[in-house]
Amino acid sequence: MENQVVLVFQVLWFERGISVKVTYDHKALIIDGKRRILQSGSVHYPRTTPEVWPQIIQKAKEGGLDVIESYVFWNYHEPVKGEYYFEGRFDLVRFVKAVQEAGLFVHLRIGPYACAEWNYGISICDFIGVKKALIAVSRSLQDSPPSGRAYEVDPQEILADGRMDVPPVRSFVPQPNSGTSFNHAPGRPYTSDADQHPNTNLRMPQQEVTFRILCSHERVGVIIGKQGMVVRALQNESGASINVASPVPDCKERLVTITATENADSQYSAAQNAVILVFNKSTDAGYSKGIDSGGKRSHVAAQVVVSSNQVGCLLGKGGAIISEMRRATGAYMRIIGGDEVPKFVSENDQVVQV
Repeated sequence: MENQVVLVFQVLWFERGISVKVTYDHKALIIDGKRRILQSGSVHYPRTTPEVWPQIIQKAKEGGLDVIESYVFWNYHEPVKGEYYFEGRFDLVRFVKAVQEAGLFVHLRIGPYACAEWNYGISICDFIGVKKALIAVSRSLQDSPPSGRAYEVDPQEILADGRMDVPPVRSFVPQPNSGTSFNHAPGRPYTSDADQHPNTNLRMPQQEVTFRILCSHERVGVIIGKQGMVVRALQNESGASINVASPVPDCKERLVTITATENADSQYSAAQNAVILVFNKSTDAGYSKGIDSGGKRSHVAAQVVVSSNQVGCLLGKGGAIISEMRRATGAYMRIIGGDEVPKFVSENDQVVQV
């Protein structure tokens, strides 16, 4: 334990040509021969933007802090095994350097983040399992579309819209009947993420990808936000259009349609990312409002609307594909029907519950 503590502080101490000797005597850290009791505070780098990191860190320093703590959000850095993302507000190296430049220590807490309050805590296994399953389902839908055709996008049109980082997809999914409400064409992100894919070939075939998910009335307000502020932020963050349909009488859910025009060869999917962002917000709403808290252990769930002619690509021969997704993600998936399906869902569609 002693060596681990010393190693953490030696590695994370700011590197500006200053040699710092750090030891630990089972009571306190000894830095350059002096016993130190360090005051720390948390700054979660993904919850703000790189442009304001220095201001926040400087205020923390002026307030008497010596150490900036943060979780390492691996659910964002590695949304799919083997695929990594460290751009924009997820640029961990830039965050560490910002702390170093302020002359403070950094304490990085490796592992998944979850609130641990008694009432509003969440099972990490459930949460991550459902997110993995959502990614698996969305990928399967992208890889096994009905019919469709790619089309060339004029570079001038992309530039006019401000979206030069059109990010993945490997195929089409059917275009649903759109609702009304907040349907905002996303422009350049609030952060500097617009430059994260500078090598995107604007003349490569672009494909329109659409996902539809169900969200309860209790949660949808958190996704929309006051005057649509939250949904617009999610759109800017993901690069996808997020449309929350108007409420339907006698239905507890509302349809959230996510659409993006993407490069088939890109490693990043704006639509897929938006699905996860909406799911995160929905889960946050469930726990903050106490919807998912109670005497019994709560379960995290998501519902995806899928065209009937695509269900086969999720099931596979003899249920092989869905069984493999269950095994890989640890989440239970099933096709629901009857009274469990809202009446606004078309007869040509089915609902997959994760």
